[in-house]
Amino acid sequence: MVMTNQQDRLFNQANSAEHLDLTEECFVTGTRILTDKGYIAVEELNIGDRLKTANGILEDIKWLGYQTCQPDQSQNSFLSYPVLIKIGSLGDNIPCRDLVVSPNHGLLVDGLLIEAGALVNNNSIIRTIPKVSFVYHHVELASHNLLVAEGVFAESYSPHKEERLAYDNGAEYDQLYPDGNSDLILWSLDYPRIKSKTKVPQYIKDLLNKLSLV
Repeated sequence: MVMTNQQDRLFNQANSAEHLDLTEECFVTGTRILTDKGYIAVEELNIGDRLKTANGILEDIKWLGYQTCQPDQSQNSFLSYPVLIKIGSLGDNIPCRDLVVSPNHGLLVDGLLIEAGALVNNNSIIRTIPKVSFVYHHVELASHNLLVAEGVFAESYSPHKEERLAYDNGAEYDQLYPDGNSDLILWSLDYPRIKSKTKVPQYIKDLLNKLSLV
């Protein structure tokens, strides 16, 4: 099912507001993340596993959070329902498999960090409408960085003083790090960030539309 232009406008308006209960930088179950041992499904990763990053450095996983989401309990479906990025939507075999992430998840496209929801073209990149519960997975490194998900440079989880107890396993964090830095804020990535579909450069829109025809 595709979204109407009016729904896209609602998404852009909602995306400009502050929503403390919304998920960010999340991967849906089954998404493969590139590690020093090859691709591993996000739900099978462990704290301490080493991930390959966009700058070529291996970084250890600090924490893995997960949230079980019920579609009928969502307060804002435009910012909580997953976005499907079909194989090859962002370039030659990029992603190398269908990639499903949260709408606010930043993806590196031609030097710009563009949120998945802003890339929706209702063809090769679509907003899904889940009918059953699904799980979002958060991969936190010691620093905010770009990891590799199905061949796409995608940002790691960055805490923003949110309540970690909102996660299914949120209590685990304080057990792992009793000295506490649950209110830690990591630096933003050093790329221009685009949150709204209206701010995506036209040449990128044209490129995505062209790739969707391949």
